[in-house]
Amino acid sequence: MVYEDESSNDLSSLDISSSSDSMMYRIPTSIDDEDYMGIENSALDVCSEHGLLLERRVAFEGFETSRRFLVCAQPEERVMDLRYLKVNAQGAERSSAVVVVMKSEIEKKEAEIMEVKGKYSVLMNLAEAQGRVIRTQKANHLKEKEKLSEENYNLKVWVDKLTNSEEKLNDDIMVLNRHIDGVKKGIENLIKRMDELKLHIADQLKAVEKNQEKLKMTRDILDG
Repeated sequence: MVYEDESSNDLSSLDISSSSDSMMYRIPTSIDDEDYMGIENSALDVCSEHGLLLERRVAFEGFETSRRFLVCAQPEERVMDLRYLKVNAQGAERSSAVVVVMKSEIEKKEAEIMEVKGKYSVLMNLAEAQGRVIRTQKANHLKEKEKLSEENYNLKVWVDKLTNSEEKLNDDIMVLNRHIDGVKKGIENLIKRMDELKLHIADQLKAVEKNQEKLKMTRDILDG
């Protein structure tokens, strides 16, 4: 015989099958629980079928997991008391309704999970597409940066060449200025020399005039 512990109000989820005029019950898998194990010491709790004391068990199977129950100490297959089954029939019906509701809720949750998965898939696709766009933009930016760096380098080379040309031109201008200064000095010396020559010529002309006057006076004396 199987009896429900006071901590539970129904045996609706126990596996019950009909065999001729009696109801057979398969005892669910149980585990050892230090807080609930061994023989039930209450003298009132005995198996009505065999008159034996009852054992304490803790279920570890399906929806029965963690439920406490009492079972006949006789190890052979137990027969459930039909009177006990009738008492708990309404509880079984309620539990069946609860199972239906739970299944409905589970289906709703699964539908919600599928919806969330769909949204997650959409978000992942969007994120992947955005990632591709970002990678493409980054690659284009790197290419533009490399191109700009190359152009800056070429510009720097041209600036350096122009600077060198300017420095060379400045050197040439300095040399030319020195030459011009030399030419100016030469011209000044030439002008000075010409002035001196003019003075010398003027002196020579005066001397010639004096000589002509002396020559004329000499002729006049000779003619007179």
